[in-house]
Amino acid sequence: MLDLIRANAQSWGVKIAFGIIILVFVFWGVGGLTGGPSTVILTVNGEPITIQEFQRKYEQLEQQVRAQYPDLDAAGLKAMQLKQQLIQNLIDLHFLLILQKSLLISLIQHIHTGIFQVIISTEHIFTSCYFFNRGHL
Repeated sequence: MLDLIRANAQSWGVKIAFGIIILVFVFWGVGGLTGGPSTVILTVNGEPITIQEFQRKYEQLEQQVRAQYPDLDAAGLKAMQLKQQLIQNLIDLHFLLILQKSLLISLIQHIHTGIFQVIISTEHIFTSCYFFNRGHL
């Protein structure tokens, strides 16, 4: 088949077929990099929480609960309101991550300011030194 396409590469039929294939990929695309749709179910201060993240965390939480309570049935799981607890935990986690980013930025700014102040306060050492002041460097 490829030999046939190569032999007729300059024909209009091959060019039209490839044009159609290209248009299909342009308009429909090839899918996302994650392999599926990413549906945001919750937004915390602009940070999205996707359905995939929620499902993964819920399965982990359910496994932990079942390990602690092996005799627990579906009604018992529902009574524990795991989904509501997980939603609250995800909200808390995202707020903590936002706070952590904010604190890290603040720390970097304080370190930068401190280093700048040390450089300013020691500048007179370099300007008053004979060796540096006379252009020997």
